[in-house]
Amino acid sequence: MDVAELMRIVRSEKLETPILYGDAPPRNDAVVLEHAGAEWKVYLANERGGFHASTVKLFDSESDALEHVLLKARQSLKSKRSLESLERRQARTTVGQQRADIERLLEQES
Repeated sequence: MDVAELMRIVRSEKLETPILYGDAPPRNDAVVLEHAGAEWKVYLANERGGFHASTVKLFDSESDALEHVLLKARQSLKSKRSLESLERRQARTTVGQQRADIERLLEQES
């Protein structure tokens, strides 16, 4: 895999654009690829512009690193969608609970 192929897939799957070789400042939970010497490093950025240590993975080839970038971008999208779904369910539950509480109060008043 090369950068052009990765970016075609990212666009076609509507994934969040990874940060490749410092082309943009790190965003929270962005997938980042850096190259240093003979190694490529892939990680998820944290809110302070650093990285989540548990996500750091080193590679000997750019192609393997780019494959991992794609994997992490897909996983990030899946996680964000799951979190959004959970938040929607919780919001519906909260609204439903509020309605039930209001109905109980109205019944108690009558």
